[in-house]
Amino acid sequence: MSQPLAEVFGDVPEVAAPNQPSLKPLNLWRPSQFLAWTDPPGNHLLLPAYVTKSELTTCIGQGGVGKSRLFGLWLPICQITGRQWCGLKTGGEPQKWLVLGDENSVARIKSDLEHILPNLTAEERAKVDELLLVQAVLGFEDADLNLGDVTTQARVALTVEKTAPGAIVADPLVNFAPGDISKPGEMKEAIRLLAGTIRRAAPAAALVLLHHARTGRQNILQGVGWDAANFASGGKTLFAAARCQINLMPASEEDETKLLLSCAKANNCEKFPARGLIFDRQTYAYTLDPDFDLEEWKTEIEGRAHSGQSICTVSDVVSAVREGYDTTKALVEHLGEAYGTSKRSVHRLIAKTVRAAGIMQAARGQYTLGRKAEKLSPPILL
Repeated sequence: MSQPLAEVFGDVPEVAAPNQPSLKPLNLWRPSQFLAWTDPPGNHLLLPAYVTKSELTTCIGQGGVGKSRLFGLWLPICQITGRQWCGLKTGGEPQKWLVLGDENSVARIKSDLEHILPNLTAEERAKVDELLLVQAVLGFEDADLNLGDVTTQARVALTVEKTAPGAIVADPLVNFAPGDISKPGEMKEAIRLLAGTIRRAAPAAALVLLHHARTGRQNILQGVGWDAANFASGGKTLFAAARCQINLMPASEEDETKLLLSCAKANNCEKFPARGLIFDRQTYAYTLDPDFDLEEWKTEIEGRAHSGQSICTVSDVVSAVREGYDTTKALVEHLGEAYGTSKRSVHRLIAKTVRAAGIMQAARGQYTLGRKAEKLSPPILL
């Protein structure tokens, strides 16, 4: 017969932290209690459940792509005024938003607001002025948010407590982290430290955490699809901690106003489809790009085969088919000779060009121009 646990372990004293009351056990519910629970009204600030009170949403993007403006100003302003944000509905009562960050100067934030606010009504501007609080870096003590310093940690906690926000934007994670967040263990501790500091002061606030993505063409490609967990620098630990992760990427190498927004993770609802955005340089607003094509973007990012100093692209495949090289054999010979591209690379490029609708199969091993041929490779008019 098994012994009672008390006999096995003896008398176990009640554990308490120094100068703290006795610890409470974890909350345990029966299935019936979970079924009886209902979402608090207005709990979700970006619908259906991408930004939620008491939970962590991460927003990832390369430096200079506009994370601070899109997530740190445009998202709060849209939620406060009840506008759509990047084609997604905002929800809940207008929240008090607190934006903490030490990278953007007063001049930069002023410039952003000078472009955005004139496009709001007088009533909306008054509401934004009441509910949006953004950290102003006025001196050396404002330019250091490293939570490894106990004084800084206390200042951040006091700021959150006095403000009592419904949503907090922390921009970016690396400036709050005391350790090397490229290491999984130190990334985990940084998230715990930041979330713990904020949660103790404002337990019901939504936390929107901005973080840098890894740079480079192939890393940008990972912002969409199965590799999304790798998009963020030191990513998998952060990916696991978030309830939702939103990725922001350039959509065009030539046009910085065109962006791509994707949902890498959504624990509480379905992920939204990836979408193209257009940044308006006059109003600083973000609108959906009706002409954005995800497959075309993927092809542009990954559809380059390199051999020595030569580069062959999907555009070249379309041009070759237009010129009469309309079989697999002819394409391999022509592109190999013209660009020094290997047979294997040409086969990959053909497949990618088909996916991008630049060409289409007329018969096995034979191709004709596809519906997007002119867009990918406009014909030369003589």
